Amino acid sequence: MRGSWSDFSIRDTINWVDRSSPSNTPPTNLSIKEKLLKNIFIAGLNPKNQLMAEEYRKKLPLEGLVKLLTMNEIRAKHDPLPPYHP
Repeated sequence: MRGSWSDFSIRDTINWVDRSSPSNTPPTNLSIKEKLLKNIFIAGLNPKNQLMAEEYRKKLPLEGLVKLLTMNEIRAKHDPLPPYHP
């Protein structure tokens, strides 16, 4: 006999939680790899972006740094430069 619809939704919920829950394994290897990748990424940036990335290095994951720097570059291209007054 097949399960009822209520059984189906409970199983779906359990499967969703299993997929979305963090694993129980310690993320030590992942964090080491991410730190290495962050260092390589930051080293390849221009000096202005390196300063910003260094400021947010510990607060944001690599993906967050990329988004922050991308938004900063887009904003810089669309915002006019301030007038030059010697």
